[in-house]
Amino acid sequence: MVKRSSTVGAWTLGVLSSVACGDDVEPNVLPTTTSEGNAAGSTAAATTAAVTTATATTTTAATDGGPVPDVTAGTTAGDPAVMLPATYRFDCLDVIELGDSDGDGQADGNAFQAVLLEDTWMDDIAGLRLNVLLTVQSRDEAGGSAELRVGSGVGSSETDLCVEPSSASEIRSAAFDAEHAQWQPSNAAGVCAEPAAAGGVFGGTYTLSLGPSDTIYIYAEEDDGTALNCVPGGVPGGVPGEAPNAVPLRAIQATITVDGGPDEAIAAGRLTGCLLASEAEDLCSCLGDCQGSAFPPCAGCPDGSVPLSDLLGTIGPTNECTATMGATAYGLTVGFTAHRLGVDEPVLCGG
Repeated sequence: MVKRSSTVGAWTLGVLSSVACGDDVEPNVLPTTTSEGNAAGSTAAATTAAVTTATATTTTAATDGGPVPDVTAGTTAGDPAVMLPATYRFDCLDVIELGDSDGDGQADGNAFQAVLLEDTWMDDIAGLRLNVLLTVQSRDEAGGSAELRVGSGVGSSETDLCVEPSSASEIRSAAFDAEHAQWQPSNAAGVCAEPAAAGGVFGGTYTLSLGPSDTIYIYAEEDDGTALNCVPGGVPGGVPGEAPNAVPLRAIQATITVDGGPDEAIAAGRLTGCLLASEAEDLCSCLGDCQGSAFPPCAGCPDGSVPLSDLLGTIGPTNECTATMGATAYGLTVGFTAHRLGVDEPVLCGG
């Protein structure tokens, strides 16, 4: 993967960074890249390879001896051909928009941090430090509805992932259109998902729409259990009434298209969300390796942690998210692909 260099003041969502704590070294290591970004997403070579690999792997899993999903669970209402629950792990994420880079208040993907963030995402996905999980709990095709859960997996392999408790969401209601394929995986450089081709192999689409008070927490951790995001003075995993050690995204809008096969083994889509500036100030994070001395605003967090608001650098808030949230906020839009796990619904860690 891409080698990370030391540069302070660039932006991350923290959840997407790798941590290895040490002493007496330069803090807040940033990834380097030779790629260029634009509003359509990164053109990083490493990301392109990951997109192609992920797509090929998930496409051939059911036919070439890969991990075939377990579809022995109960039948979903109105669709006897597909067995649910079904859990998908995101295997490709590309940054389409990340805050405002030019001061016009509109979200764009032109900041160089967008490329760095995308490369970090892919590195952490490959290393199983970042495991975004989407579970389709149930659906009713005739009624056009579904129930979804979102969580962050923790484990050493896809077969032993459990859901980190502070990131486990309640069931969210979603719409389901069995006739409309909106997205499909893309083989284009730096692009995870593209509009579905008419008459293609992709099938129905879920639409998830959450309000500004509804928060999805994205958690990630290093192999040794170190959380890659930290609330200063907080308790690992968070405590009731307090923010967990995870990145909070609000007002999420997402469309997720599944393939038309009997197992619906592959998904592709797009997601937008908002990050409050106040919550960015209250969360400490590292980009790259968490190294160096303790930083007073991040007391109790791993050495080298820096407030997420500092890592935003010159990226500005966006008008749409600020209006939606009623407070200063940054917009994020990503494209993604995901593949169905062999486990229908991972259990809560420690449960």
